[in-house]
Amino acid sequence: MPAALSEAMRTTTGREIPKTLLDTITIQLRDRTALQLRDRVLRRWESHNYRATFEAGALTRPVGAAVTMLRHGPCPGGGPPADHPIPLELLPQGAAQQDQHPPSVD
Repeated sequence: MPAALSEAMRTTTGREIPKTLLDTITIQLRDRTALQLRDRVLRRWESHNYRATFEAGALTRPVGAAVTMLRHGPCPGGGPPADHPIPLELLPQGAAQQDQHPPSVD
């Protein structure tokens, strides 16, 4: 999670990791690596405008935002980002509508 979001969650819930968030992470780790989830959250932090909303002081549900960024679902605009590392035609069937991303290379 971006550090500012982690702090907002602690302030809101009084817990380091809220149960709802921990449950979501556990479920998502069944199909993705920790690095893939990190990349998903960082990508959505920007592409879904969570950063701008947070910086404007308008992110009223930080735990809900974190859960939404973690969950499997469609990419903005209905497909993978333009800079997706795998050409669209090589993605598994239906990946254009879903958040299908390969492991991160760090």
